[in-house]
Amino acid sequence: MVAGSILIPHNDDPSMRRVALGLFDTGRLALNGWTSMTLVGQIAFVQPFLWVTGGGPWAFAAATMSLAVVGIVSSYLVVRRILPWSRATVAVLGALLFPGFLLNTTTFMTDVPAWAMSMTCLGLGAAALDRVGRDRWRWLIGSLAVGWFAFSIREFAIAAPLAVLVACAASDPGYRRPYLLAGVFFLTASAATYLFAVHLPGQHEAPPQLITALTIRGLFRAFATLALVLSPALVLAAWAWWRRWRLPDAVVGGAVGLLIFREAALALVRTGSSSRLLLGNLLEPTGNLGVGTLTGGRPMLYPSLVWTALNTVALLSAIGLCAIAGGAAGGYLRGGWRESRGRRGLERLALRVGSTRGLLAVFAAIYAGGIFSWGFAVIMFDRYLWLLSVPLYALLLASPGDPIDTPRADGAPSGANRPRLASISRGVPIGLAAVLLTGLGATSLVLLVNGDAFEAARWRMGDIAVARGTPAGTVDAGLEWVAFHATGVATPYALAPPGWSRYDAWWPSFRLCALVSASLLDRADLHLIRADPAAYRLLELVGPAKPLYLYGVTEAGCP
Repeated sequence: MVAGSILIPHNDDPSMRRVALGLFDTGRLALNGWTSMTLVGQIAFVQPFLWVTGGGPWAFAAATMSLAVVGIVSSYLVVRRILPWSRATVAVLGALLFPGFLLNTTTFMTDVPAWAMSMTCLGLGAAALDRVGRDRWRWLIGSLAVGWFAFSIREFAIAAPLAVLVACAASDPGYRRPYLLAGVFFLTASAATYLFAVHLPGQHEAPPQLITALTIRGLFRAFATLALVLSPALVLAAWAWWRRWRLPDAVVGGAVGLLIFREAALALVRTGSSSRLLLGNLLEPTGNLGVGTLTGGRPMLYPSLVWTALNTVALLSAIGLCAIAGGAAGGYLRGGWRESRGRRGLERLALRVGSTRGLLAVFAAIYAGGIFSWGFAVIMFDRYLWLLSVPLYALLLASPGDPIDTPRADGAPSGANRPRLASISRGVPIGLAAVLLTGLGATSLVLLVNGDAFEAARWRMGDIAVARGTPAGTVDAGLEWVAFHATGVATPYALAPPGWSRYDAWWPSFRLCALVSASLLDRADLHLIRADPAAYRLLELVGPAKPLYLYGVTEAGCP
């Protein structure tokens, strides 16, 4: 609100706003070639907000914020079942401080709503595990309904209801046929929703992708980005768990991680700076979405020392995560695997899967397996990893010796079985975790205020061009501006002919008559209309003032 960006489109949400407004204005649901997701649940959810606001832009911010609040509460309640309040708070903060998350809580992107409804689905599923009989099925049906809604927003959210079905079936071995039928009904409803969405007019057809070195490198960067966000929990987990593992198992896991990221490790040793490890899109050296949002680029947001520090922490955290995984795998192979054999072992395994901790573990396994497999052929973005933050934080912060939260026969919440984290020595581990969490918070806050300031400033420049008589559909004030004001069906990924801009190829309706730039341009076809040396401050309220320039195009038909 301070920056003035709360009501304007961000990232990919201009196309989603156009779809929602089209349904509100005409009663017809049609896409515009930009999206490649189910989306229909989010479009339907925002309609009451549009009715209240008369189609105003406040509807989009309010809809996403309301779901974000529900997701925060649900995340806390589900992890509170296996963690004391202090660790549960840290687990939720791990999601909120994922770089770029705060920036998207007022956008109309699908990522925050899909995250929020997935966490709510898991929360209702965990409540179902605490109950028996008809009471359990009431909570389970509510969980699957929310899970279907999450799937109708974004397909990958299907991991949450699937995990709930697996956990409930494991905890109730005598009545698994009803869970199978519930799963069939849920998958049928989801398939119908998917088929409806993919056959909507204007559905984007993504070009076929092949597994390339770029996509494989993206998977490694995704792992390192996730490890960076989990770094506070990794420190506490390593300190609390190391006594229960054989050191060689953790060393082998760490060695595998070092082998995977050997190039970045060698660069750090040789030059004192690590190569780029972070996945990017939201967290970029120049801020949200990097330099691709506006002609003339944008100033560096993080000094090279800070950016090197973030990449170094990501590198060390990725190796540490591999070490923890190695220790856990070694412990399971030496003891847990033998214990899980035979009928009694399977019963113990089902008991673990049918707990809140088991539910979170199954969800993390399904989602991580799906999203990383999908990433072999598709470019990954850091926002795809948000759904893993809360479950993995909770699993890492739970003490290894904790009893499993089992359902109680009276159907009451399993508070009596809620474990407490094993005591750890004060000092270095807690202090280091606090420093890492503070660093994540500062990074997210900087990304938030810079993104809002920059996006609002270039939108104001576009408004100035329109006020001078230039049609909005002929102004290039960045990707969001063009996508929101363009008409017709987009063809993203289309290659522009020589001398054309990418917008000319993506939207046939677009014609350039005014251009906003972050730097001075020297082109014969442009004339400077306005120069604002202090269009915004780098961090909105503090930092140096940064310029923006408005150019007109010298061409017949342009004002």
